[in-house]
Amino acid sequence: MQPDCRRLIAGFLFAAVSLCLSSPRPTPADEPSQAAVAAWIKAQIKDERLKVEFYDPAKPPRRFPGWTDFEFRVIYEYNYRFAMHTKKKQKIGVIEIKPKFTRVDVPVTNRTLLPNSLAGETWYQAPLAKHELEHIRVGLHPRLVLLTRHLVEKIEVIEVPAESLSEVTREWVAKHVDEAVAIRKDAIQAFVTRINAKIDSVTRHGATPYPDWDLFLDGLYLKENLDEFKFPYLSEVLDLIESPDYKKARFAIPEPDDRERPSKSGKSTE
Repeated sequence: MQPDCRRLIAGFLFAAVSLCLSSPRPTPADEPSQAAVAAWIKAQIKDERLKVEFYDPAKPPRRFPGWTDFEFRVIYEYNYRFAMHTKKKQKIGVIEIKPKFTRVDVPVTNRTLLPNSLAGETWYQAPLAKHELEHIRVGLHPRLVLLTRHLVEKIEVIEVPAESLSEVTREWVAKHVDEAVAIRKDAIQAFVTRINAKIDSVTRHGATPYPDWDLFLDGLYLKENLDEFKFPYLSEVLDLIESPDYKKARFAIPEPDDRERPSKSGKSTE
């Protein structure tokens, strides 16, 4: 019997929340310039990767001054083939679905809520906002998208007990592929939640700086970080995380291109 070959489109949405207290804290000397942070935030808002809203802390249900919702969608298209065989030991029919993903997009959005007392052009300079930006960096780290895409594309065979091929429909296949994707997305969501929980625990919800923050940020989504939180699909992503392109995918806030630079004569350029 010839295997069937079809195409489906699907998507998922996952969210995680971090709650933060307000407290002043020292500012690391190696942080990006305020101009760089402002330009980066503007770009993220324009690309709809960041939404910043200000709320009235006197109104429920907010119990924490800082609040960040991390959301990422997984939009994918795939072709698939299927065939049926019988497992001798169980003596039951099994349909093998073999999806081949042709597109995996991972749009990410962070929605940050801050008290309206911080509303203004320089809201990001407040200690509370700087802490929320730490959570935002976790969600907007480029390796998160690479990891998610790779893990979805690693779904090569899905085995489903069935009595006959007559059970196979587009909806039936979509249901089982969606379930396989959802399990992996749940694992990534849980992983990101644990990272944010660690940040809150170490910094006491932003009261103190994270020790060696740049080193911590640079190590996110690498083997040691994944292993620390017992990421269940570590063995399936080892080839990815050892690749040069993945290692080079560091989070960075670039300095504005129009920032004054010294000229060869020692004078600043315009």
